[in-house]
Amino acid sequence: MSDKSSKELIHNLTMALESAFGHKPTEVSGIENFTSAYYFAYLLRLVKGIFEIKAPDHWDTDFLLDTLLLNGCFGIFEQGTEPLALNCQPYGVNVYYKATNFNIANPVLGNFSKTIDVDGALIYLEEDPTVSGQYRTIRPLLNLYSYKLASCDKCIDQSLMNSGVAAIFSAPDKKTAESYRAMYDQISEGKPAVFVDESLGLSAGGSRNIQYTPAKDNFICDKVQIEKRCIVEEFLTAIGVNNANTSKRERLNADEVNSNNDECYVATSVWRRNLEETTTKARKLFPNLDFSLTIKDLSIIDNSPSKADMADGSPDGESEKNDDEGSDGE
Repeated sequence: MSDKSSKELIHNLTMALESAFGHKPTEVSGIENFTSAYYFAYLLRLVKGIFEIKAPDHWDTDFLLDTLLLNGCFGIFEQGTEPLALNCQPYGVNVYYKATNFNIANPVLGNFSKTIDVDGALIYLEEDPTVSGQYRTIRPLLNLYSYKLASCDKCIDQSLMNSGVAAIFSAPDKKTAESYRAMYDQISEGKPAVFVDESLGLSAGGSRNIQYTPAKDNFICDKVQIEKRCIVEEFLTAIGVNNANTSKRERLNADEVNSNNDECYVATSVWRRNLEETTTKARKLFPNLDFSLTIKDLSIIDNSPSKADMADGSPDGESEKNDDEGSDGE
């Protein structure tokens, strides 16, 4: 089979698989490009920032975080006399449908298996109840929001391009159209005076030969930028990062702030519990191991109502606070 036929076969097979199992129609798959790849890496960097990891110096902590987030888990075992952590593949099922072993396939150390909680510890964020013995990654979350942000950038690019369309000339024949084109070229070159024939019909006011498209009607970049900020804030809430929802026009009240705090807390509560359980088991299994993996305290933004008022630019935020203090004193 020729290379060309092989490539066509692979392409057709790929399109068939996307059509059968894809989460989006092929007509809009253009968002899966360099822009979405950039946002995928950017959002992954944000997620990695919420973790605090303490490990032996010879461990590659950046690699382990990538493995945990993108592969779902990593295994800890003893290599010689020193514990080591690497990417692994869990397998086996116990009575609770959890993995019983994990396999290591490393180009340096070779292939071998370990038994979980016997001579190996498995660190993971969340189990996947749909697949026995497997663990969830954050790839779906990163894909979802990177596609959204890439779509926003696509709209911004289109808006900038369409905003440059200022005038449309209608001509009865090709010769007249060429005259319009020559006139427009001279205007674009910045010539102080442009001379045209009266037959072009431009002397009469409100000529039907020209239709203007106001640039502001096509310019939506400012609105899309606000939407991008909302998408990022939604993503931050999904990974448990407290944010002030700066796009909100009206002032925040205490109930809205507390609602955001509660959502941020529960978003990562399962991750926190599983990390605490699995790292504790690892330290018990390997007593000499100085290792911890936690999620940082993300309540770093003071979203108290008074701060929200001031951030919203309301000059009466302080006066309302003083009024409340005065009433309390009375």
